[in-house]
Amino acid sequence: MERDNKGRFTLGHNPYLWTGKKHSKKSRKKISESRKRAKGKNAPNWKGGINKENIYALKKQYRARKRGASGSHTLAEWQTLKAQYNWTCPACKRKEPEIKLTEDHIIPLSKGGSHNIENIQPLCKSCNSKKRVKIIKYQIS
Repeated sequence: MERDNKGRFTLGHNPYLWTGKKHSKKSRKKISESRKRAKGKNAPNWKGGINKENIYALKKQYRARKRGASGSHTLAEWQTLKAQYNWTCPACKRKEPEIKLTEDHIIPLSKGGSHNIENIQPLCKSCNSKKRVKIIKYQIS
């Protein structure tokens, strides 16, 4: 490799600019087409798109498993439970468009509660925070 008078590599000989393997035009087109097919619904790991509520449920399940809680529930079961409570926080009686309902464990995981749907009740974030680790079962009104 040649250097200029200041000790720098001359143009075209920079070892830090790796260009990779040279592919033929036909090969580049084939690679491009295969990458196009692997996007969206054709991708092997497609799960119906990004759903923030689904991601939230999966993270919640992961945290429960990490704490050693037994049991689990699905997103559909959580939606059904919110419908049973009429999308209302049973503690403060506010409805869902005004607030966001969160999963509250009636018997907290820290006190040996499970992550089954029978141990879950929908509470707004503020009521869930106020409850802390108390064992309180709010009734459906």
